[in-house]
Amino acid sequence: EVSRKVAIEIRDLSGVKSIKALLNGEEVSLTEEGGVYYLVIPEQSSKQSLIVEVTDNAGNVTSTEVKDFFVTTNLV
Repeated sequence: EVSRKVAIEIRDLSGVKSIKALLNGEEVSLTEEGGVYYLVIPEQSSKQSLIVEVTDNAGNVTSTEVKDFFVTTNLV
């Protein structure tokens, strides 16, 4: 099975309080190494989506969405 490790780098002057990632509508776990967050996206032959929601230490919430991407070795 194919998967891809994805790096997410977040910068905020007040600092990051929390980060949440939703892959295809399901919350997924993140690991953190040196201020960079990582998640693994598994192979799937249909379109996938990722939403990352970040709350900074001041309480501001920002989200970013990446839609309609594939992780596959068999795109037809």
